[in-house]
Order: sequence, then structure tokens, then C-alpha cells
Amino acid sequence: MKIPPITRKEWRKLLNGELDVSLRNFFFQMKVTQARTQINNGTVSIETAINDLHILCTKFSKAKNMDEDMKSIFGADYMDEKEPIPVHFDLQKDIDIKNIFSSLRYEREILFYKKALEKKENIVQEKNNLIVTLQEEVIFLKEKVSILYEGLKEIEAIKEEGEYVVVEEKVKKEEKTWSFFNIFKK
Repeated sequence: MKIPPITRKEWRKLLNGELDVSLRNFFFQMKVTQARTQINNGTVSIETAINDLHILCTKFSKAKNMDEDMKSIFGADYMDEKEPIPVHFDLQKDIDIKNIFSSLRYEREILFYKKALEKKENIVQEKNNLIVTLQEEVIFLKEKVSILYEGLKEIEAIKEEGEYVVVEEKVKKEEKTWSFFNIFKK
């Protein structure tokens, strides 16, 4: 069985995901999935993946369901000779794509770190707000304590002045009141 040349645009569409066909040959399907992943990760250029896929198809051209997969990808007339579309291998473009994928990874990492930093900033801000609130509470409590301390001083002063009077009143009350024990005191 003849496999279409690597210059056909369907190979690129298949690996880019533009061409959505259900493949019946398991090894071919597995290789396409692996190539798509490697292209997305930036580890393999699309031209290299097309070349590897073409080698696999050529090697296993007589494998079960391979002709059906070729028909579903390239159409029923895939065996007909068509004028090849020239494919230019642009090494600089492949390098740029790798740089784009690596920069996308870095951007995702930066976004992740940015979100983590924002969460930590929110936590720090909440702690700062709590510290300010606690400082305000401490100032309020100090004011209350100073008021209570002054009130205690005034109470002590009043108590010292009135203690003599209170003692005299207690003595007078004891003399005036009758009790069983007062009988024996006299």
C-alpha cells in the first residue's frame, strides 16, 4: 500500500488537531496522540512528528485497518497522484514555537506565583488589620484601667474617711440591738 507523501497538508492538520478522525489502527492512533502531546509540549517540531508518523505508516502499511485510516484522513482518492504542495521547513519558526511554549509555561508559573502572592498579601493585610484592632482594644482597655484605678483611689480615700464613722455605727448598733449573747456580756 502506498502512503501519501509528507508534503500533504492533511498530515499537518492531523497533528494540529484540525482534522478530527477516528483512527482504527491502534499503533497509528497511539503515535498520533504521542506526537500531538510532544508538539504541544514543544519537545518535537511538527515536521519531525510528520516525518516520524510517515515512517511508521510506511513501515506498517499492510497493518490491519491502516488503509481505512488513510482513506479517512486523505479521502477515498488518496492513492491518486497529486501535485505535491511544497512544504518549507523553517527552523527559525520551529525555534520560535519552542520559545513560545516555554514562555507560556513561564507565564503559567508566573500567574500561579502571582495568585499565591496575592493570597499571602491578603493574609498579611488581614493580620495587619487584626493587629491594628488589637492595638485599639489595648488602648481602650488602658483607658478603662486608668479610670478604674482612679476610681479605686477615690474609693480608698472615701473608705479611709468613712471607716472610723462606720466602726462607730457598728458599735452603736451592737449596743442598741438585743441578742442572747448581749445578755451575758453585761
